[in-house]
Amino acid sequence: MVAVIDRPDLDGAWLNIGGPRSIRPPRVAEVLSRVIGRPTNYEPCTPAEFGRYLCDTWGDEMTPTERAVTEERIAAF
Repeated sequence: MVAVIDRPDLDGAWLNIGGPRSIRPPRVAEVLSRVIGRPTNYEPCTPAEFGRYLCDTWGDEMTPTERAVTEERIAAF
């Protein structure tokens, strides 16, 4: 995640994020806070909530049918 912060060519790209070791989400938030110079927080949510939150970022660009399918697929992922 840190490596792509200064890569505008990757803005909006879908990335699988991984590395040589696994780190827990609170640590990810801590590292990102340090790198971007402002606080970030990890707030856990269910897969269904995450699907809704992600679809919310697309605003009104999705039909209700597209949104329902997308939310379901994200939650299943």
